Amino acid sequence: MKQYQFKKEQKVYLTLGVNRSRDNKKEYIEGVVTKLGRKYVTVKIGYSEYQFDLTNRLKQKTEYAQDYYLYETLEDLIDEKERDKLEAELASYFSSTYHFEGKLTLDQMQRIKEIISE
Repeated sequence: MKQYQFKKEQKVYLTLGVNRSRDNKKEYIEGVVTKLGRKYVTVKIGYSEYQFDLTNRLKQKTEYAQDYYLYETLEDLIDEKERDKLEAELASYFSSTYHFEGKLTLDQMQRIKEIISE
């Protein structure tokens, strides 16, 4: 489990969660850490505060769908977006044998298998 290093008054970054009613055109929103506890970090966005679970991958504490996803740094947010994009590309590439057939050499396939086996 990742150890988070939040500090009070730290600038943090968020993306819109499942609840898209806050349809913001920005890629991310900045917030500020206002409280730190053993289990939760509280982040202020505008005039509202939200709690995120330090023990459960920064999942927002809510009884409904998450409004926001929290990232400790802008780099974490960018990395996750890039990972999601690459995951979709790879899934698309490998999901259909029709599209996959003949695209890779045996050597390329063996190297991919080695990477996957790491």
